[in-house]
Amino acid sequence: MKKKIIIGVVIAGVVIAAVAFLLKGQGQSSSGGEVAYVESISTILGSSASSSDRFAGVVEAQDSVKVNKNQDKKVAELLVSVGDQVTPTTVLFRYDISDAQKEVDSINLDIEALTNDITDTRAQISDGRISGSNAVAIAENEIRSKQLQIQQKQLDLASKQKEIDGASVLANTTGTIKAINENPTDAQGNSVAYIEISQSGEFRVKGTVDENSIHSLTVGQEMIVRSRVDETKFWTGKITEIKTDPNVQQNSMYGFGSSSNSAESSSTYPFYISLDSSDGLMLGQHIYTELNTGTAVHRDGIWLDASFVMMDGDKTYLWVAGKNDRLEKREVEVGELDTDLYVYEIKSGVSEADRIAWPMENYKEGMATESFSMVGSDE
Repeated sequence: MKKKIIIGVVIAGVVIAAVAFLLKGQGQSSSGGEVAYVESISTILGSSASSSDRFAGVVEAQDSVKVNKNQDKKVAELLVSVGDQVTPTTVLFRYDISDAQKEVDSINLDIEALTNDITDTRAQISDGRISGSNAVAIAENEIRSKQLQIQQKQLDLASKQKEIDGASVLANTTGTIKAINENPTDAQGNSVAYIEISQSGEFRVKGTVDENSIHSLTVGQEMIVRSRVDETKFWTGKITEIKTDPNVQQNSMYGFGSSSNSAESSSTYPFYISLDSSDGLMLGQHIYTELNTGTAVHRDGIWLDASFVMMDGDKTYLWVAGKNDRLEKREVEVGELDTDLYVYEIKSGVSEADRIAWPMENYKEGMATESFSMVGSDE
């Protein structure tokens, strides 16, 4: 299973720090002095772990091959059933060729008769039974006419023979029989294929989103596909298509606390995710899909957005709420910068219990600090 190493703190750091810190930044404390707003590292690391939009989904073939039948022909034999595995050489069904075979036999008899007539006429010309310039000319014209008839009969024969040879319809792909539709239209009157084959190989995910959440999805958006059985197993991909024609359903599953006896009507929309890898997934497997907000994988340790970290020569610092809730410029040890995610691992100097501030130009050591959790409280 191909996994992207994505750290929740990237989103958390940017959202909380960039918005909250920059909006609040340095303000006035309850006592009227300047204050730097801080938040615990544990809160920053865990802030993006809150419940995000999650949608139901199912694993399906990357595409379905549709096999149509000729409505002017009769199917003599259906050789597959739903669920059967097929290969390109698998015969799906055969057309009834009894009429075509009768026509072939009739055409062959006609050609034989015309050929015999031509042979007999030529013999009569040769042995003088047909003589005289006018009689010979008429006979030769008849020969040419019958030769043209034979050519046309041969074309008809080739057409009928092609029909017979093509009576067996092959799958022409590797996959699983998904559906067999005896009727050419569905209940809504839409045309449907006679046989649908789910192709083997790479899978895609079909998700369903309701009308309240559809605007949170866009084509090209990165998504996480998560196992319903083991949520540590996940796959990544991107939305390739969002259907905008709604499926209207009667929905009462959310009405547990409602006193109304009528079911509510809701619209759902299918969307499709192309996976970076489908290793470990099974066709028809039910999964969860969710926005990839950077919470796919937890990596041990403290990883902070690089904008929290201050550099001074070869030393690195964080603004930390220290003793007596006073701002402290604390030296920390950092690892290499993750250039993909723009995060540093903080190896030492702080713990998740420490409260830190987004760097501001006017910060100075000894400044009063105040936690975001206390902002706006009645205490």
